[in-house]
Amino acid sequence: MFESLLVLDKQAHRDLRMRVSVPYFYAQNLSMTPLCAEEVLQVAREFLIVFPLEGGVPQALLGLGNERNVYVDAQGRWLARYVPAHVRRYPFMLGTVPLAEGATENRQFVLQFVENAPHFADSQGRPLFDVTGQPSELLQRVQGMLMTLQKDFERALAQVAQLSELGLLKAGELTFKQDDKPIRLGGFRLLDEAAFNALPAEALQQLRDSGALNLVYAHKVSMTLLQDGVLAEAARMHRQMAPSADVLAQGDVRLSFD
Repeated sequence: MFESLLVLDKQAHRDLRMRVSVPYFYAQNLSMTPLCAEEVLQVAREFLIVFPLEGGVPQALLGLGNERNVYVDAQGRWLARYVPAHVRRYPFMLGTVPLAEGATENRQFVLQFVENAPHFADSQGRPLFDVTGQPSELLQRVQGMLMTLQKDFERALAQVAQLSELGLLKAGELTFKQDDKPIRLGGFRLLDEAAFNALPAEALQQLRDSGALNLVYAHKVSMTLLQDGVLAEAARMHRQMAPSADVLAQGDVRLSFD
């Protein structure tokens, strides 16, 4: 989804305009998406949450391993009330600037974007720079949101590392029921319930203080979607999901940067 990133330059891209709302076709081949710490409780209501085998931030499952996002329908609509932050930040992402050897300052970030994203397909959008070449109000909001997300993804990364250090994650698989035979998905880690239940009070307090306990509970709640979530329905029906009336009644919840 974030292929061919370019650094946004106020000279080279001074005339660039952005359409804020576009269909979600750009995410239709996304089968997993990374999650930041702040959103996991919202995500747990509608997406299965798993953990990478080799560490990293938690992930929400969007497909059945075939690189097709069952939460995007044939019209490019998102079939859930919540859209994960990684999907909403498209087509922008922060990149880091390499520091000189021996440098002591903190990391520096640059704003990158996907040049061929549908948001930039015509000249009808809103400008990213004003007439003086400074970031427009829209671009300032984008920058602020991305910096907030960067910190929150780092919090999620630390929380998963904490769970790993306590031995609470183990390789596993999820099973979706079908009429003919079940679909099994693996290649990730799940919570080790026995290890979690055996934790001493001090370790539980540490998880609470870091916010990792919220992540544990979000993961546990999300597992109920094996029975009745959008992904479970896709496994049962063997077809493109059609939007349900109650989902679409919630309205379009895409990020507007407004």
